[in-house]
Amino acid sequence: MDQNTINPDIICQQAIQAKLNVYQAKEHFESVLKMYNDQMDNLINLVSLMKNRILELEQNKKEIEESTLT
Repeated sequence: MDQNTINPDIICQQAIQAKLNVYQAKEHFESVLKMYNDQMDNLINLVSLMKNRILELEQNKKEIEESTLT
């Protein structure tokens, strides 16, 4: 075979490798996306807990102020 001849075995091998690379990239992307989504869920939960705690403290403050006025 001369240098300009296309070898079907090499083309198939390269196509299989390209498909494997795409599959691995997709798996990596999905893994990173899941990690990002988990972190966002945790952040949302944390902010919600902080908000609830602030509301609780404001209510406690209001109750204390009312009790000291009476």
